[in-house]
This record gives sequence, C-alpha cells and structure tokens, in this order.
Amino acid sequence: TAIGNKAGHVPFRNSKLTYLLQDSLGGSARCMFIFAASPSELNSDETRCTFKFAKRLRGITLGAAKKNVDVSALEDRLNEARADAAAAAREAKG
Repeated sequence: TAIGNKAGHVPFRNSKLTYLLQDSLGGSARCMFIFAASPSELNSDETRCTFKFAKRLRGITLGAAKKNVDVSALEDRLNEARADAAAAAREAKG
C-alpha cells in the first residue's frame, strides 16, 4: 500500500485517517472537519495551507462504503458461540 511504501501521495481511501474513521464515513453518514486559522502573520503559511486543504476536502464526494467481511469467519464464530451456550446450558442443568 501507499502507506507501507512511504509513498509521497497517499490516496484518500487508503489513508490512516480514513481507516480510523471508516465507520463514520460510510452510508448516509456526514462528516465535518473544523479548521482553525490564525490572524497572526507569523502563522500565515500554516493558515494558507489549512485553507488549501479545506478547499480540497470540500471537493471530496464519498460513495457508499463497502465492508469487506469474510462471512465464513463470522459463521464460525457464531457456531462457536452457539456451542458454548449449549455447553453452558447443559452444565447448568447438571
């Protein structure tokens, strides 16, 4: 991946931030970013970069997220939980 290879450009969908926010970025969810800008001339470069980043973010359109779920692993976990519950019920009966 771009992150693992330390690429200069990390595609939006492959970024660490997107990974961390994946539950908030899918479906009909909305996302808001808040930016702080400084009126100080000492921070003018940082403020300019912040506004450029905000402008780029504003143009991003998110589609419906697709979760990559291995259904067989979930079925295995469900079967294990059912077996554990059945064993606990048998043990409780005595």
